[in-house]
Amino acid sequence: MITITESHGRLAAATGLRSLLWASCEAFEVMLAVLRHHQEDDQSAFAAFVLASNAAANGRDCIAFAPSLPTAAPGGQADVLSRASVTDVMVAVSGLARDLADRLSAPAPAATQPADRTTCEHAAAHATEIRDLLGGTRTRPAGPATATSPWQRASTSASCGGQAPPWTRPSRMSPRAFVR
Repeated sequence: MITITESHGRLAAATGLRSLLWASCEAFEVMLAVLRHHQEDDQSAFAAFVLASNAAANGRDCIAFAPSLPTAAPGGQADVLSRASVTDVMVAVSGLARDLADRLSAPAPAATQPADRTTCEHAAAHATEIRDLLGGTRTRPAGPATATSPWQRASTSASCGGQAPPWTRPSRMSPRAFVR
């Protein structure tokens, strides 16, 4: 079984683009397996886990089409952390996603083929999305979701350039605008 710790190690040990792509594909697979296994453990984290699973699948698919990826896909079954709490899973997966985004962002300019560079950039964006959805590497208190969720951060005026997001602003159209 491939663990999150082993994925961290393989990412750190990857020296060339081909080994980085291999380790990245494997890391996305591990995150996807862990997230899907735990997505129904806590209703307050369900949406974040489902959206992070989607980002992990998209990241894996980005890597799968990289021209420099070795032809044999990474295999093995992931350790899904079945005894871990939801908070521990969020911390572990977001930490792996952070490291994955950092590693994929670094070689993107050094990739010789434009398709490899684009693949690294897109996969790094998916890894960043996973990290953000799960609250980065911060630990969360037990209990209901806190104000650190991306949905709650998005609805604050500070995250929207000092303005309220468009869906919270009052409409400029009055009901009379529709009467002729």
